Amino acid sequence: MTNNMLAGDLGPGMVQVAPMVVAQIEDTDMFNTDEPTPGEYRFYVEQLTPVIVTEAQRIGLLHSAAIRREVRRRLQEAMETYASPRQADAGGNVERMATRVLTMRTFLPRYTPIIDAHLAAPDKSWRWHAEPLMEDFSVVGSFAPSQYPTRVKVMYDATNIYIGVECWGQGRDMLKRDAGPGVRDGPVLQDDSIEIFIRSREHPERYAHLAVSAGSALLDGWEDGSGMTRAQQVACNLDVEVAAAAHEQLWIAELRVPWSELQTSPQSARVMRMNVVRHVVGCEPPEVSSWYPVLSGEASELYNQGWMILQDASPVGW
Repeated sequence: MTNNMLAGDLGPGMVQVAPMVVAQIEDTDMFNTDEPTPGEYRFYVEQLTPVIVTEAQRIGLLHSAAIRREVRRRLQEAMETYASPRQADAGGNVERMATRVLTMRTFLPRYTPIIDAHLAAPDKSWRWHAEPLMEDFSVVGSFAPSQYPTRVKVMYDATNIYIGVECWGQGRDMLKRDAGPGVRDGPVLQDDSIEIFIRSREHPERYAHLAVSAGSALLDGWEDGSGMTRAQQVACNLDVEVAAAAHEQLWIAELRVPWSELQTSPQSARVMRMNVVRHVVGCEPPEVSSWYPVLSGEASELYNQGWMILQDASPVGW
């Protein structure tokens, strides 16, 4: 195997991590079995992406596209000796998980965006149409693609993280939205809704849990790493803004999450872990899907969350 990791992308300093990755993955035999378990998938991913992200952060060269390319290169090298269709499928599934690395872009708004679920408004259209997007959701418990397209955009400024979600395949007449605006910590997930789990990589034991229904109801909570019960988590109401709006072919959710509520800042949290889950309830077939594949366990678990690299460049305005 070659030791030229990211040399063309992030500079020669990245070659130092290559032997470490090789040593950790060469002893892995998950592709020798016909049906890798969810735990085996997670194990393999953990030998790739976190190691590469850590080294990129150590030398100050965090670039999501280059990290994805290096993950694919290392995986291709590891798969060179495996040729059966099932093993090739397993490698493709590992790649799908391990390359869930995106850039969270910065911006300097001329005025504070209004959180109203109108993503094409002048105060946010640039933010929404810029790349990249979270998409290609898969059905929870499998790698099967979702029947309901979902597109998520995440950006930030010095004070807040802004999240916009387009939930396609369900118009206003296909939604269950019994919980409306003003409902907090109620049966939000029994309606058509989206869930967001977000944490900083520097404090992985702490995370925020947010859910917004198609009727603009909010479920929010916080885990501080002390082993809080679910009731204790939900009792922690966060200073967030949410809104939802239903249209003919989709419904939209929008959120503003202050950095202070996540107990970190964009200066210190250069890497975030995140997942978005969509609950389809009001039409057939019902479905639960996620951006980062959730094969087992809960989406709140660290191993069920992708990577968001905070943009290093100076913020841009619109």
